[in-house]
Amino acid sequence: MNRGGKKGIIITVIIILCIMALAIGGFLVYATTDLFHSNQSLFFKYVGQVLGNFEYVENTQMSEIANLKEIAPYQVEGKLTYEIGEEYKDNNSQILSNMELDITSNVNKPEKKAYTKAILRHQNADLFTLEYAHTDNTYALKSDEIVTAFLGIENDNLKVLMQKLGVTDTSTIPNEIKGMNFNSLFSITEEEKEHIKDTYVTALIQNIDKNHFFKDANITINKDGVTYQTTAYRLTLNQEELKQLQIALLQTLQQDSITLNLLATKAKQLGLSENYTQVNSLNSEIQKQINKINNEHNLSNEGISIAVYVDSGKVITTEIIVNNEEKYTIDGETKEGTTQRHISIENLNTDTKIDFEQIETKNSNQTINNITINLSDNIGMQIYVENTGSAQEQAISTNIEVSFSQNGNVNSTIYYNQETTFPGEIADIIELTSSNCAVLNNYTTEQLLPLLESIGQRIATVFEEKKQAIGWKDDILDILENTEQEMLNQQQELQSILNERDRIMNEQV
Repeated sequence: MNRGGKKGIIITVIIILCIMALAIGGFLVYATTDLFHSNQSLFFKYVGQVLGNFEYVENTQMSEIANLKEIAPYQVEGKLTYEIGEEYKDNNSQILSNMELDITSNVNKPEKKAYTKAILRHQNADLFTLEYAHTDNTYALKSDEIVTAFLGIENDNLKVLMQKLGVTDTSTIPNEIKGMNFNSLFSITEEEKEHIKDTYVTALIQNIDKNHFFKDANITINKDGVTYQTTAYRLTLNQEELKQLQIALLQTLQQDSITLNLLATKAKQLGLSENYTQVNSLNSEIQKQINKINNEHNLSNEGISIAVYVDSGKVITTEIIVNNEEKYTIDGETKEGTTQRHISIENLNTDTKIDFEQIETKNSNQTINNITINLSDNIGMQIYVENTGSAQEQAISTNIEVSFSQNGNVNSTIYYNQETTFPGEIADIIELTSSNCAVLNNYTTEQLLPLLESIGQRIATVFEEKKQAIGWKDDILDILENTEQEMLNQQQELQSILNERDRIMNEQV
């Protein structure tokens, strides 16, 4: 081959290599940056990131404890107390702060047995005792001050029981109440997740015109004291467009047997009626919702606006504005075993605003949840929950604090501490039998109503006795008492004025 031919080949190879390099580089730029992506694809990309921060993730520590409770007997020792700040104390709150509730439970789920005794104490003296027992499918309560035998309900044919109590419409009442496993309820397989994502993202793309997606650059966002220069990816729909989108998604669901079966299964776990637990009935309920949406009229141009604010490929916050009346702000982040989630709801026509924030830290031996709820920065509630221990240790400690505040100052706190252990065997669990338990399902209406009325009267009597014993005062009694005292003071003052008038008149005479 001559030199010119070799030169041509070399040039050709160089050109091909350059083209390949440009192609690979272009692909990497496309895959790793937002360059060349449409506003629509970027919007869905970052919305997916937002949803990922709120995805349910099973708590291994608590799941293993829950599974252990299903197969092994366990004991619970708990204490509930209340504390109020000095500046907020009155007669009744002082009484509450001198109370505590002690709870002792023995549970054997494999044998379907449980017994709990709760003792309410005031200034270390027993005030009221309540007992709970569960055997097989019967659940019962007893307090010796009210009735000396357990009063129970069999968790079966509940519709019939409610009819005996005078409830005419029992269509929404299940025949039995089923226990709920939250991990199972929120659990979705990876295949189901992928199916839902593919099905409904496709439906969204097909039913939203690309012209409804916008991009706004250089939007300043302040979050947690940090200023970000963000790019906003926005979707805007008026009410008619939103209406048509809702219908399209519901129609997609009607044809989606996988998701329908998933929803029916979750409905069964929640104990919902057959309207939601049977696929055909669920499909009918969806059609009713479609018809309801179709019949909506007088739609304005207002609708929904969703904006996702992004900085350096990371979502900073998300805002959803509905009908120019309500604004929802959502953000979350997971880093180094800690998940932080924040949601605020703001009424744009008033000063009303609700803030919800959760910070969760968890590992195999400890889970800590800090939840803060604020209403318009005036009224607040903070919930702290700590679980320490593991199924391997066969013990777990639970500490809960619920604080209430006003204008930034904590005025009261509820404390609950609990120890759960798995001793292997528990012998002293009271069993419900025909000799110690009256099952209300077995009574006729003529027997049931007088019995419940008598028990209600006894409860009211005992309640009044306990209030008097601890010096509890109803608000209305306080008002009447204060009013009576005020009237007496005014009467004495008036009498003094009259006496002084008479004295002056006598002197003049």
